[in-house]
Amino acid sequence: MEAKAQSFAQIVSEPKYIVVPFFQRGYVWGKENWEDLLDELSASESNHFLGSVIFKHSHNNMGENFWSVVDGQQRLTTLSILFSVCCKLLIDLSSNEYERKFYESRKEQLLFVVTPSGLRIKLKHSRADRDAYAEAITLVTEGPCHSGDGEKGIVSCRQFFSKELTNKPEKARKIFDLLNSLEAKILVNIQLEDNDNEQAIFDTINSAGVRLTAADTIKNTLFQKMMETTDQHSEVEHLHDEYWEKVFYGANKAYWSKLNSQGRINRTTLEMLLHCVAVIEGFYDPNRHSVGELAKCYKEYVKDKTFSQLSEFVKRISGYAKSYWMFFREEDSNHPYQYEFNDICARTLNVLSELDTSTFDPLILKLVYDNPPVNGNLSANLKQSLERIVQYVLLHVVCSESLKNFNKECAMIISGHKSLEDYLQEKVATGKICNEKIRLGLRCVKNRVARCILFWLELKLRSQQNVYIKQLVFDRKKLTLEHVMPQEWKSNWPVTQPQTVNPETGEAMFGFEAERNRTAAVYEIGNMTLLNNKLNSAISNDTIHDKIEGHDGKLSSLADFICTKNVLEKIRGNGYLWNEKTIRDRTNELTEEFLSVWGVGDMPQTVSSQGSQTPEAQSIEMAMSQESEIVNAEPHESQPITESAQVQEGDAELKIGKISRCVWPVLFAENRLSDSDIAFLISEDASSQFRTSHYQVIKETTGNANDAFDANGNRRFYSNIILRYGDKQYLLTSQWREEGKLPLLAWFAEHGIGDARVIELCHSA
Repeated sequence: MEAKAQSFAQIVSEPKYIVVPFFQRGYVWGKENWEDLLDELSASESNHFLGSVIFKHSHNNMGENFWSVVDGQQRLTTLSILFSVCCKLLIDLSSNEYERKFYESRKEQLLFVVTPSGLRIKLKHSRADRDAYAEAITLVTEGPCHSGDGEKGIVSCRQFFSKELTNKPEKARKIFDLLNSLEAKILVNIQLEDNDNEQAIFDTINSAGVRLTAADTIKNTLFQKMMETTDQHSEVEHLHDEYWEKVFYGANKAYWSKLNSQGRINRTTLEMLLHCVAVIEGFYDPNRHSVGELAKCYKEYVKDKTFSQLSEFVKRISGYAKSYWMFFREEDSNHPYQYEFNDICARTLNVLSELDTSTFDPLILKLVYDNPPVNGNLSANLKQSLERIVQYVLLHVVCSESLKNFNKECAMIISGHKSLEDYLQEKVATGKICNEKIRLGLRCVKNRVARCILFWLELKLRSQQNVYIKQLVFDRKKLTLEHVMPQEWKSNWPVTQPQTVNPETGEAMFGFEAERNRTAAVYEIGNMTLLNNKLNSAISNDTIHDKIEGHDGKLSSLADFICTKNVLEKIRGNGYLWNEKTIRDRTNELTEEFLSVWGVGDMPQTVSSQGSQTPEAQSIEMAMSQESEIVNAEPHESQPITESAQVQEGDAELKIGKISRCVWPVLFAENRLSDSDIAFLISEDASSQFRTSHYQVIKETTGNANDAFDANGNRRFYSNIILRYGDKQYLLTSQWREEGKLPLLAWFAEHGIGDARVIELCHSA
């Protein structure tokens, strides 16, 4: 690689032609970019540095020298249009023939090539922009724009500069002098060798303009390599048009260019497809490569490929795209998808989406590609495979088994070394997944997981019963999960109304043990049901009778689901009694329904170390602790409930402030949080749930101690506690109130730090 600072005039003067390869993306700069460029070139005190342009030397069949643009076509195109506009304006304003000829000659010398047949434009644009660029460079009068929407497009660029510089001759003359000068080194000219890493150079140097996406770079890599491996350039163009342009930039362009959020990363649908292809083809290892290395992996994969191999690869990508489009469909918000239980494709997509799991996308794509539907019907093998994937993911989530190995397992399954069945049998045999853990897991289940499970169990009921509507819309804005016994239970559901009971025996419970059992019961799946509209907080937290029968918008009027109607029937038939025992009974019923669909059946199962505990101790420990020993099924001595009670009343030292200072740093350090957890903690919902005196539990910080104070000089956050998540860091609020202790401990338990661990952390601090 050779890099040198040069002026615009030097760069465009050196080669005979500058060629934008046909496979590069079109012109994408818009009004904001044009304004920035004008501001930079018009500034009185500035070195006017505009960034870099990257070329490769090439020769055509006639032996003519030309430069192929690797990166920088947006800058070159815009600067050449700006130069043309300045020349025209200055020609029109010139008072003598000499000046007019000078501006005309400089325009010809820098923007055109003299040939026997006349002037030809020096910057040879890709086919998509060729006509628009020729119009913008040679335009004599300013007519209506037919390229772009006024904010983008090559002709729009010409019109923007004309409008901005008309009646501003001094500004036009200054910009002309700058672009015409051989001394104004406003660009870095980078000449690449064949073995240079283009993507690494982009990432290091190119920070201005509209950055190339990984998909852009991969496309350029593929077709540039094809051009280098054959003289049949027309065949390369045909492959590009038929298997890339038509597929990704035709009628479905909006689908492939849509940005999708995956954690903290935004990727287009095309980039997600190319990631799946790389995993399937075996040259991208999710355990070794990062998402940012995708383009690099493609370049390494194709470097030794022949033209024939490359053309077949491009055709395979097109085939994968058709399968991806067919399966990973995008829901139309105007016409929501109607789900039904027996539609395994829809079920797979919905479950994996709601559980925020995309790791198995490459495997699913390969299965669909290898087993294409016939006349719209899925093969038995594909159906069975999709059923198993849904089961595998759901069981991991419900049993609190780690999802971290999914990448490795997916790659091994695609390679044929193991099957999903092998992995499931191994985890059942070692006790990591078993029916007992499923039962315990459904006694303390996260809202999003419960909503997903209840939705599909509802559809299962509809498929089995003689009901008119067997399809439902999964509307994320309307479909809500309602806790029958509310999360805010203390005001209208004190432990004596109804009397707190042992969920297994129905015997009365008192004191702190009663409070713990009631809090645990709230998060059992048996206490949850579905609504198509959210109850307001006053109704949701009301007494059971008024919640069902009283007020406008009462629960019974929103009972559109069979599962909700069943709950209402149970409550009314039991004299409006809803307590820990009735909740556990329903949890057990739903658990049996879950096991009938996703259970591990007759597979050999290791007896859990929790087998010696009483049922009530198991459910409370699962709800309030979920310690790592349970997740890994390692033998351990269970902690009695009375010891955990020290967190609440037996140890005056353990105030909520100390608990927060000791536990939050560990929660972050042990990576027990997800992106959705961070989003929740930043929101006011978290401060409301934990009853803090400030509207944020955490806030992002740069490490400045002043961030701990608000605008009035009041300390709101601990300045000496820095919580790190990914590449960001946060401060923790210091505004804790004791009434938030129970919900805080429950949230800690849900994330794997139970009461026993809380005590240990606080005493060791």
